[in-house]
Amino acid sequence: MSAELTGAGRDSRAGPFARQRPATSIFLMASIQINNTNLMRRESHIAIAIDEPPHLATEIDSVCMILFDRWCEKRSVLPLAYLMYTWPIVRPTLPLIERLSSTLRDLVIFHFDTLDVEDHQMIRNVIKLAEDVSQSWSAATPS
Repeated sequence: MSAELTGAGRDSRAGPFARQRPATSIFLMASIQINNTNLMRRESHIAIAIDEPPHLATEIDSVCMILFDRWCEKRSVLPLAYLMYTWPIVRPTLPLIERLSSTLRDLVIFHFDTLDVEDHQMIRNVIKLAEDVSQSWSAATPS
């Protein structure tokens, strides 16, 4: 062993807080592990809700793709900005789908005149599908 190591494997150059680091890092590692476990539990509940009716998430994505194509063709920048804020959703989870629904609802509220009748119908369809996902999630999770 080196002459620089003293006591319980403490490096003398590490300073006075060297002994506290292992206890602190163990505490932090345990906290992170607990938080990760809770997060995985929450994600698994959310994933169950989305997996229950997988067609709903696919339908939402399909309608958003149509909206995206329409607004690109018309060069409707404002609606595109709202849509691109929350879409595409790579891994559908309940919070992401609810956020998409809320964003599209805001688009309709604040920029009603920038949308045509067909846009309004498709947006209502996405909002309805998101509500269906939310209801299936609340039915799938125990109270």
